[in-house]
Amino acid sequence: MTAVVLCLMAAPEKLLAQTQQQPAIEIIGDRTLIHVDRLGLKGDETLMDVLMMYPELLVGGFESMLDNYQLRMENVQIACNLRQYLSTTLAKTVKRIQICENPVVMKGTTGLGGVIDLNMERNEDGTKGFIGAELSTKLEKSALTAVNYGYVSPKQQTTDIYASTNVDDKSRHGDTDFSQNVSFNLTHRFTPRNRMIVYLRQSYLHNKELPVAEEGKNYTAFMYYYHTLNKIGSELLGVAGYRYSDTSSDAKANALYNDQRQAAGTQVYMIELDTPLPFLKGLRTLVGNENDLTNLRNHVRQDMVVGPTPFDVNDRFTVNNFDVYAQFDYTVGPMTFSAGDRVSFYHYGMDAYNGTASRNPTRNMVMASVKAQLSTNHQLQGGYYRRFINPSFIAALPTVYPETDGKTWTTVTTLQNERRADVYRLAYVFSKPKLNVNFGGRFVHMVDGGENTLTLNAAATWIHSWLTLTGGANYCHTEDLGEKLNYGYVRLAPTFRLPWALKASTQLVWCSKNAPERRLLDLPAVYALLKAEKNISSHVAITAQWHDIFCSQRSAALVTAKYLF
Repeated sequence: MTAVVLCLMAAPEKLLAQTQQQPAIEIIGDRTLIHVDRLGLKGDETLMDVLMMYPELLVGGFESMLDNYQLRMENVQIACNLRQYLSTTLAKTVKRIQICENPVVMKGTTGLGGVIDLNMERNEDGTKGFIGAELSTKLEKSALTAVNYGYVSPKQQTTDIYASTNVDDKSRHGDTDFSQNVSFNLTHRFTPRNRMIVYLRQSYLHNKELPVAEEGKNYTAFMYYYHTLNKIGSELLGVAGYRYSDTSSDAKANALYNDQRQAAGTQVYMIELDTPLPFLKGLRTLVGNENDLTNLRNHVRQDMVVGPTPFDVNDRFTVNNFDVYAQFDYTVGPMTFSAGDRVSFYHYGMDAYNGTASRNPTRNMVMASVKAQLSTNHQLQGGYYRRFINPSFIAALPTVYPETDGKTWTTVTTLQNERRADVYRLAYVFSKPKLNVNFGGRFVHMVDGGENTLTLNAAATWIHSWLTLTGGANYCHTEDLGEKLNYGYVRLAPTFRLPWALKASTQLVWCSKNAPERRLLDLPAVYALLKAEKNISSHVAITAQWHDIFCSQRSAALVTAKYLF
């Protein structure tokens, strides 16, 4: 488990100087913004269709849904069947997608993972949504629904509620594989200068498929309050939240039986100010303070059928991070300069069976970037980001088989698994209605040792009256201790709009011989998906798809029916 650092929820939209037509894809500092309403979509596209436009994302159907990215809604992590969520949620319900490849300051995280944050579209009046079901030849069945309700009062107060539910049952051969998720998002605008967002989420997972059985419960509650201070747009944000998780697992292997349970509660508090600085035109700053406090109890039981007496361990951990951060964005002419710093003061406390230990490290994560708005449609950006991997919280946890020689204690005391990464990025975007082209390159240098990685990415999307064509390529070069490895991917995803309210689409993803999916998982060279969608009426839609069609052992058919209202 890692401490998820929650920070900026929805960065204010930057107006592009000296342009009248804003691009659909925009680069700002450590993130790329996709403005969904500017893409020229037909209206029936899903979130998966839009995410495939981004070159760093390999949205390859069922195996690599978002790869190394964490999906959030209004900056709170979404826990659900991602493939199902992305393929059934219409893109038009989202106003903006923030793709943060290198979250450091404003959405500060540890590790090399990225963040995809969905800012939902407002529903001013009425109720919209769907209720549906999905069946698969792999004996999987799901029920899903999403509802968006909007209301405008006579006093011009507005309320917008977005709720979704997903139930997924994959039980077969006497084993139980069941998951369920509910999320609730309420936005209320009291006045033009005051708004509140409340986010609630509950999820449950039960998997009894041996040799490892798992069960998990998660509860999340967050409240964001925004207050605009003045006419120049200075905005103050206050956040309070709580997250609780309770997970358990057990494994049977040979003569050894183990069960493990973790229960953790995390409190989150934050205050942040986002404001232009009137004494220098074009300068905007964001400053904030965030405090996370996690209390975790880790229970491990180990029964040796043949061996010494069984033992029962109940360890306690306290993890606290106190962050201060600031970012400055300065626009002069076609250039935007961004610089930021997040200083994290951590406290790790461990009360374990083999003693107690604590550490109080400090980490300094920085970013700097420059963006050139070459013209209305062309953007070019270069950036540097200092990040950290394995920030001790993972290292502090005991393994399923607790060591009796004090190795766990030594790990948390020395922080021996912590590593620093320097990330360098170059990106180019051409964006105009119905045509978007992205090129990107990223080099990750592991300062403290590890695998250095160079990735090159490209993607393009063209939207026509009856055809949408999306394609891309990814190339990766890695080097560690003199060992080099090269691999790549190519994807193509055309969509055809046919008569009689029929839509046909496909995804083709080819991976080279050295790709991890082929080397480690023994997957075929090509993944493919065929899909047909038919609107029976204005309220009823049916989708049929066949995925992994080039691998008979994994291929399956799915049928999804939705009632739209």
